[in-house]
Amino acid sequence: MEILLKQIQHFYNNQKINFKIKDKKKFQYQVFQDHRVQENLLFQIKFLDVIFGQGIYLNILKIQYKEYFNNLFDYILILDSEGLQNPNQVDPEFDKKIALFILAISDIILINVKGDINDSFKNLVEMCIFTLITMKSNISSIKQLSWCFNQNNDEQIQGIANNLNLEYKHVEGDDNNQTIDYNEFLNISKENIQILGFASIEKLWRNKDNLGNFNDWRQLIINETYSEEAYMYGIRMIKNFINKFNSQTETSQMCSLSLFLQNINTNWQTICNLPDLLEFTELISYKKDQLMKSLFEQIYEEQDFKFKDEIGNELEEKVNKSSTINLSLLEKIYNDEKENLKLKFIQIEESLKEKLLEFKQLNQIPKKIFLKYLKQLSERLNTTKLESEVIVFEEIKNKEREYQNQRGFKSLDNFILEISKNEQKLKQFQGQEILIRDQFEKLWQQITNDSENKQIKILKEYSEKQYQAISSFTEYKLLTKNEFDYINYFTEHINGETPFRKEKEEKFNIFNKFQQELQIQDQFRIIINAKETMRYVEIFQQKLENRIRKDKTKYNVIKINNYYLFQITIYFVEKEKLINYIKGQNIIKDLDLILQKFQQKQQQQQNNQKGTSKYNCINNQICQGNNYSMQLIIPLNGKCYGQTIMIKQQTHLRNFKPVLTITLIKQKKQLIRHKIIFLKVSKSSTKICQQKTSKKQLIIPKTQNQKFYAYLEYIQSKNNSHYASFQLDFINIFKQEMFAVDEEMLQNKNQQKISELDKINSWQKIYFSIYDLIKSEMTKNNCKENENKDNSDNEDISSSNTSLIKIIMSKIEQEIIEYNKGFANFGIILNGIGERCIYYYSMLIIWRFTCYKKWKGIQQSKKKFEEVKQNQLLKFIADIKKNKTEQSKLKAQNLINNVYKDFIQKFYKENELAVGQAIKDKNMACVDLIKILDKNILKDYKKEQDSKQYTDIQIYEYITKQREFIEKYAQNQVQKIQAEVNQTFEIDLREKLKTFLGQILKNVAILVSHTALQDPPVKSIDYFDISKDDKNQDVFYEILLFKLILQCLQGKQEKKGVQNQNELEQDQNVNIIEEYKEIFQVSNYKAINIPILNISLFQDSEQQIQLLKPFADELQNQLQIHISQIDKKVKLDLSKFQSYSELDTIRLNMTGCLHSCPMCKRKCDQSNSSGHKHKCSNGHQLRGMNGILIENTPSLFTCDEMNDESLITTLETQVTKQWKEIRRTYDDWIFIGIGETELEENKIKMMKVWNEGTGQMVCQQLRQILNNPLICFVPKNNYQEVVRHPKIHYVFIIDDSGSMLGKRWIKAKKSCLYCMKEISKNSNARVSVIIFNYQARIIVDCEIVDIDQCEQKIDYDSGETNFCGTFQKAYDLIIKHQNYAFEKTEILFYTDGAGEYPKQEIQQFTMFPEQQRARIFLNCCTEDKNPITLQMIVNEFNSSLIKSELKSNFLVADLEKAWTEIVSRDYHKLKS
Repeated sequence: MEILLKQIQHFYNNQKINFKIKDKKKFQYQVFQDHRVQENLLFQIKFLDVIFGQGIYLNILKIQYKEYFNNLFDYILILDSEGLQNPNQVDPEFDKKIALFILAISDIILINVKGDINDSFKNLVEMCIFTLITMKSNISSIKQLSWCFNQNNDEQIQGIANNLNLEYKHVEGDDNNQTIDYNEFLNISKENIQILGFASIEKLWRNKDNLGNFNDWRQLIINETYSEEAYMYGIRMIKNFINKFNSQTETSQMCSLSLFLQNINTNWQTICNLPDLLEFTELISYKKDQLMKSLFEQIYEEQDFKFKDEIGNELEEKVNKSSTINLSLLEKIYNDEKENLKLKFIQIEESLKEKLLEFKQLNQIPKKIFLKYLKQLSERLNTTKLESEVIVFEEIKNKEREYQNQRGFKSLDNFILEISKNEQKLKQFQGQEILIRDQFEKLWQQITNDSENKQIKILKEYSEKQYQAISSFTEYKLLTKNEFDYINYFTEHINGETPFRKEKEEKFNIFNKFQQELQIQDQFRIIINAKETMRYVEIFQQKLENRIRKDKTKYNVIKINNYYLFQITIYFVEKEKLINYIKGQNIIKDLDLILQKFQQKQQQQQNNQKGTSKYNCINNQICQGNNYSMQLIIPLNGKCYGQTIMIKQQTHLRNFKPVLTITLIKQKKQLIRHKIIFLKVSKSSTKICQQKTSKKQLIIPKTQNQKFYAYLEYIQSKNNSHYASFQLDFINIFKQEMFAVDEEMLQNKNQQKISELDKINSWQKIYFSIYDLIKSEMTKNNCKENENKDNSDNEDISSSNTSLIKIIMSKIEQEIIEYNKGFANFGIILNGIGERCIYYYSMLIIWRFTCYKKWKGIQQSKKKFEEVKQNQLLKFIADIKKNKTEQSKLKAQNLINNVYKDFIQKFYKENELAVGQAIKDKNMACVDLIKILDKNILKDYKKEQDSKQYTDIQIYEYITKQREFIEKYAQNQVQKIQAEVNQTFEIDLREKLKTFLGQILKNVAILVSHTALQDPPVKSIDYFDISKDDKNQDVFYEILLFKLILQCLQGKQEKKGVQNQNELEQDQNVNIIEEYKEIFQVSNYKAINIPILNISLFQDSEQQIQLLKPFADELQNQLQIHISQIDKKVKLDLSKFQSYSELDTIRLNMTGCLHSCPMCKRKCDQSNSSGHKHKCSNGHQLRGMNGILIENTPSLFTCDEMNDESLITTLETQVTKQWKEIRRTYDDWIFIGIGETELEENKIKMMKVWNEGTGQMVCQQLRQILNNPLICFVPKNNYQEVVRHPKIHYVFIIDDSGSMLGKRWIKAKKSCLYCMKEISKNSNARVSVIIFNYQARIIVDCEIVDIDQCEQKIDYDSGETNFCGTFQKAYDLIIKHQNYAFEKTEILFYTDGAGEYPKQEIQQFTMFPEQQRARIFLNCCTEDKNPITLQMIVNEFNSSLIKSELKSNFLVADLEKAWTEIVSRDYHKLKS
């Protein structure tokens, strides 16, 4: 822009126009186009003869007939952009900035389009107009847009307006923009559209050899009407603008030249300071994506997946409906259920697709976004379907296991049946119990072997199913040819082994298998200055010494210290010879030589006292010294070995040449932090003046490999000459370094106890840490491992589900970010493959723990299977010995045990939905949780200890480590929810079980009353009237008796088969003896509505009663025992419910996104979903709470309040950036995510907790962490007051020439003193006062405000007005105090007259560095109506990027108000 301003001035000078005149009026006419034209015919002149920089041509036309344009302007400034969208354009932002600049500063804009409006040019126009509206200062300006279509038509611009109008309907929270009509703004009307034809007509001449024309050639014939049409259109455009101007503004004047020049600079700076200019289509795309995402999450959340929880009940019903159960039936049910699931999910997908499609069409969602969410929908449903299939698989396999067990027990019955047919063998067994036991062991071993083989097969099938479900998270899957090797290896060697006994060996084994991925594929990439890696670039750009000094964490798997040496050069002199030298004559000669050189360098500022200069110079030379040097090279692991590299002479004194012999004292100190004494004389006397020893420290690479040396040099110094080779080869070298064993770790171990498992490399550090993280998440309650690992197998494992996987993977993502920060010290980070390897490894480990849980469940089933062994053995013995009493008792025990277990199992299935709903009712989003915590912890803060809900330590943790706090809180809340739901349903289970068993006990008591007097007990066959021709054996009547008793216990007849005992007798062709009919009369018993028994759980041999009396007595005994033990033994296991996974969903939702604000560390409160913008919907917190300091005071402003121009310096890099630059780096954050009301409430909330205790605590912690005792607590008594005290230097320049005598001087002085009162509020502000007439004098020299002293010093003199000395004094003040690092120097200038232009003095200001110029502001006020000199000064300053403004014809009475407003504006603008 500086070039543009100078070019405009050059045009004025060439046309002999007085550039100093202020009120000359002009308007801007601007052309930008998508194709470069050879000449502009609108004004029939060649105005493209000057180009400033790159991008814009210009010319200035003087209006001859001003009255033709209503005398509105004197000149027309014509700016013509280069042809936009040049394919050779390097800067991708160029077209956007230059086109937006054109729109911002111009009155008339001609958009010239040749041919069709292509998409890119259309997007450019949309983006520029959209952004222009957001630049508030330009909304009110009058602009005339004109459209010229060359070889085209005007139909396309209507689409631009429609797009813009549609888009602004979706802009949230910007009420000012809602009334904009883009059809009107774009001036879409016939008057503003010109369709031009062809400037020339092309004619093709074919080759005709006979006419001497041997080739085709083209002739361009000029269209004579084209120029006239263009000319008339140009005149019409200007007239349209004049009409628009007169109708929409009360002002009768165009803007002045000076104001226009100021606007040029202001607008360009504004445009350059805007955040990255998005293409309009990108902006729309993002908002459309957010709309679609919101709907997608909503409809998916509303979709009812409760059928997952009902799968178990449905399968149970299907199995129970079958009269016979076998493997073929179970296989058929399994396949049918899989097919049903497939169809069900197809229907769900089609239904959700229809909703998405309807939304797409209604809201004009782009196809790309629509397809993206269709893909997400398909992936999510596929994951849910696979999870459902795993549930079906588990349920069916459980039924298979029960069936196999029953079939195994059947083999025991078959043996008894066979041996009963052989009476001799039966007697042999009955006489020797040892034979019975031996035979049982053989049969039992066969049953066990069959069961184990089946379980191993089930585990393998389950592993495959579970892998499919877990690997459905495609974003974490690694495309590798080794996938099947990993699956087989884990299945055969890992999944079935406990992870708690030999954990270290397992880690090594898994890594050794997986490391081939790390060896074959590139894992790293070089950090480049791209937006997504900028946060890592900042780490790499730190000084190497700072990177070395940083505390090392587990994420620094390779320590940068190990690759550099610390070189210390010590300069010294020998004391005795130095004394002799000083006493001799040679010192005078050397002093004169030094002085001569010094005077040559300091000629302009030489010291008047020559003698003093001599001694100062020699003192500096001796102290900097350089007589002898010794270089000591020391590894940066902190150990010094005292190795002398060189001793050499370096002297500036010709006549002083001492010789010295030295030795070194070996030290083992950290060189960076400790002072070390290195030297002593070889003779016994100490003659080294060690206090005068000068030390120079240098870090150098530690390697003999020249190539690697160059890479390390690049990492240290960022030398571009090494960048190409560094980019090419360093990654391969570093990858190999990652496989090197950490020797430093081994040195800290006892050498005798080092094993191969102690030798780990950097890759293993990463992958072992990932393993530990997953293990802690997969083991319930994050229990620590027992020291005795043999006893740790009882640790419970969580079932894998979608929510748990998301929780783990979000933590893995944070781990990767932290590891990348460690790698960034070397200028590299993990590439996509490197990150994907970690994710895939994590999926394998999750799979490993999930399969182990299943294996553990199988082991528990096996254990339970062994528990029934004793019962089966006793039954086996009793059946062979035909001990009917014992048989009856065992069957009674088994009946009650099965009734007891069956009821509990039914309770789990019947309460599946209820438990799921009870858990879901506790669900809470992260944003709501933080709102509650803010209220409880911050808003309702209580100072009194007794009434505090949270301790100060907890409050401090919530503020400074919010992510960790919320993770712990969510985990604790989930545990509370689990305990609460578990307790509720456990109590319900116990009560219902007691009631149920109590009802059975009452019926059993009736049965016992009928059999109490039977002595001896009646056999089963004796209850029935047996005919002579009856061929049924005893077992027939034992089975019949069991069925009759079962009806009695139920208290009602069966709905299927037999309706009453008479029908049962009739069905079986038997009659009950009259004497016993009362026992079996069902009406005598209390009806129980719940079925007491699932008959499928019984072996055939158990459905018999040999003797009713002992059977009934044992029933009563067992029921009493079970009822008495319910409260102690009945424990509800919530994990047996399918809806148990909802607890992980609650934890996931409560925790939300794990990212934290890079500035205030407030946690993002959005959901844990991919692709979202991070945001704090509850507001950010005070940045000072997390160590953001302004001077020595914590910053008491939130990220929501930050000004784009605010400067922020990071402690690590010492790099100062504007807030807007930081926002660009972290463009995945929305820093202002709440409305004004919520922002106000958040400020009050933060103010209260800061003032009432937390602020003091934070300051105390920061003093310790930053080792800065000066950090002080400042209360935020009023959140609107400014706590931040910016460093501002106010320079008041007041005219006290003769014309100022009297009221003017009194008023000017009073205004200055009044303004100083406002300045005094800022403890970091300094004030200078310059009073001038024919000469200038500094009466206050950059001092803290003292009103009384200033009032005495500001005194009137008199004289003529001279600006030269005035600006020289101002320049001298800035130079003198530039080390104070003022953020701003505000020059407040007042005069009532005019003076000579101070060319030389003003030139000095323009020579300041750009950064310093940007911090100087000049505000001139004068009573002169036509202040030519001041206008020239302001113009020169503005053209040099020194912001300046001039108020002419200004009354001194208004000075107090004007200056106070400036001071107040500065104070509040720079406060943050």
